[in-house]
Amino acid sequence: MKQYDKVLLSCKNLDIRRDGIVRIVREISLDVHEGEFVSIIGSNGTGKSTILKAISGIRKLHSGEIWFDGERIDGLEPHAILKKGVSHCPEGRLLFPQMTIEDNLKMGAFIRKDDSGIKEDIGKMYERFPVLGRKRHQHARQISGAQQMLLAIARSLMSRPKLLLIDEPSQGLSPLVIKDVADILQSLNEEGLAVLLVGQNARLCFKLANRAYLIEMGQVVLKGDAKAMASNPKVQNTYLGVD
Repeated sequence: MKQYDKVLLSCKNLDIRRDGIVRIVREISLDVHEGEFVSIIGSNGTGKSTILKAISGIRKLHSGEIWFDGERIDGLEPHAILKKGVSHCPEGRLLFPQMTIEDNLKMGAFIRKDDSGIKEDIGKMYERFPVLGRKRHQHARQISGAQQMLLAIARSLMSRPKLLLIDEPSQGLSPLVIKDVADILQSLNEEGLAVLLVGQNARLCFKLANRAYLIEMGQVVLKGDAKAMASNPKVQNTYLGVD
């Protein structure tokens, strides 16, 4: 397994509760190093998305700490965490449906003040995702689900993040489109972007990740090298459909 030097994200003993009572996440700790690709895998309702929301400041912790690039960030507002370099591509994409593709991209850069740099980055998004460039004046609601996923990723990149949190990017997509999305995420990671991917598609998560965390009932039950985990009999039987 490739070795990474600097810890970029460190979540320490996260406890997250609904209404301050019902525990969704139980004492979870996880790390992401600079340039690393990490996956959180588990069934629906196990707390995966909640962890990403806590990292990006949308959900508050009951206890625990979140550190990013040497600074403690739990307790900060989402826009402040975004400014630190954490971008969240949420489950369901959550685009602005009545806004054009180009305006959605501009919204991804709302924390930035460098107009020329924003314009340059929009051009880069159109180079990376040509279909978005061709349809830049269409509303987000007018494009296909696959194109909306590309737009959601592109919008997340507009803040120039150090870490991309991405939640269920394969949801509702065809196998061919999932492969395209996987290639995009792999390419971004190879360019140096750290990625924390949440998903129920265990095959995709294990394929892309350097390391993985398996979560059941809000707790980490297995962690380590992604390829080694994919060979675990329990994982193969329960999550990969291998007898």
